[in-house]
Amino acid sequence: MLFLHVIFVCCLLVQILLCNADKVDVSQDDIDVESTRKELEEVQQKLKKIGETQKLLVDKLDMLVNLELEDKRVRRGVTSTQAPQICSFSLEYETDTTYYYRYLEIPTGSRRIDFEAKANNDVHIALSPSKSTSVLYEIVIGGWVNEKSAIRRCKQCKNKVTSKTTHYLSSNDFRRFWITFGGNGTIAVGRNSETAPFMEWTDPDPLSVQYLGYSTGWGSSGKFRFCSMEDHSPKADRIACHDSSCISCPEGPRGYPGPPGPPGRDGRDGRDSVAVSVTGNENSGCTPGSQVPTNTSGGSVYVRWGHNECPSHSQLIYAGLAAGPHYGTSGNGANQLCLPHPPDYNNPVAGIGTSRAFLYSIEYQIDNFPTLASRNWHDVSCAVCKAPSRFSQLMIPAKTACPSSEWTLEYSGYLMTERSHPSHKRSLYICVDHEMQGVERTHGANSLRGLLDLVEGRCSSSGGGLPCGPYIDGFEITCAVCTQ
Repeated sequence: MLFLHVIFVCCLLVQILLCNADKVDVSQDDIDVESTRKELEEVQQKLKKIGETQKLLVDKLDMLVNLELEDKRVRRGVTSTQAPQICSFSLEYETDTTYYYRYLEIPTGSRRIDFEAKANNDVHIALSPSKSTSVLYEIVIGGWVNEKSAIRRCKQCKNKVTSKTTHYLSSNDFRRFWITFGGNGTIAVGRNSETAPFMEWTDPDPLSVQYLGYSTGWGSSGKFRFCSMEDHSPKADRIACHDSSCISCPEGPRGYPGPPGPPGRDGRDGRDSVAVSVTGNENSGCTPGSQVPTNTSGGSVYVRWGHNECPSHSQLIYAGLAAGPHYGTSGNGANQLCLPHPPDYNNPVAGIGTSRAFLYSIEYQIDNFPTLASRNWHDVSCAVCKAPSRFSQLMIPAKTACPSSEWTLEYSGYLMTERSHPSHKRSLYICVDHEMQGVERTHGANSLRGLLDLVEGRCSSSGGGLPCGPYIDGFEITCAVCTQ
């Protein structure tokens, strides 16, 4: 079958060349300069058309080869993927180093996306039911400094599958990829004309995919080329193209800068000549008259409780263990601290003082929750992370996702604090990562010093509690930490 297709294409190409060559007739006698020039122009136009026809035939042949290979895979019982589209990739879109999705509508009935990307690292593709949901498939190509790829079922959450993909991306040239979805819920990702995916995962509860989002970030900008997509990017104003291979056009060139804006308001007065940290932590390490650090890249700082690493899009400042007061003593502090190790001391006095506050490690106290039972009585780990170029940080109780695509999910988990008990003192509510990692030195034997317990919602239909309906009495409260 494939051999007959090849013979047909070759014969057609030869016929076109012969037919066009026969039409060129330049007489050797009585040459007229003007007529000769016109004939030469006609020849050039015909040669151009021949070249375009040749490219179309080569693309057709490439598609036929892939169809033949696909047919063989189906006969061998291998999972089928859709045939690649013949596309000129005339649509080109640019992204900056900010992680947020620009959306394209996927044509009805399509279950395959073909695209090209040029980026140094972290190409992100989202497949979602709508443009504003956080429930989606997130495909990361060339993450982790262009070393690894992953498939997720929500933005910046736990990886469902990963694949080693060293140097699959390049900032110097476009690299071609394809993604198939739908059917039995399998998401497959491949590259070039390879028929076997380099990464795939099957969702037991498939989403209805209608939109495709694209983004870069983490220090990398990028360029994307897609096949016949309708742009729904909020930042792009598209117009129709006359080219039949194109549905919408890329953005035009950037305009001239606008006039300067009005002066901003005066800043607030400082307090006692002490610098105040942008993170809200007054103990920022600055003293009156000290120089401002030369590193002004900025970003928000947060603690990832219950984990000793930061997400791939944030930077680890230090990892440590959670510490706080004894659960039953009055006085002391009320907040939890992420202690680094080793500590630094300044002229310590040996022995236990009588007029002191005391600091203990905090351990998980978990009962009647089977999926987290193995964490019970283990000390709580923590990591202090910096989110570069994202200056706002928010902990949202009772949510596992961020409010919109404008926010980046740092981590999600469970709301925890000291338990409700007459002999226990109050502490702050904190968001603990759903993995609830422990400190290696601990073995699950209780020390009953500082404690963290899950938080349950208590609802009431007549006031005095959380509203019943959206909140269910006795259910553990979740949480999410987001930056922007």
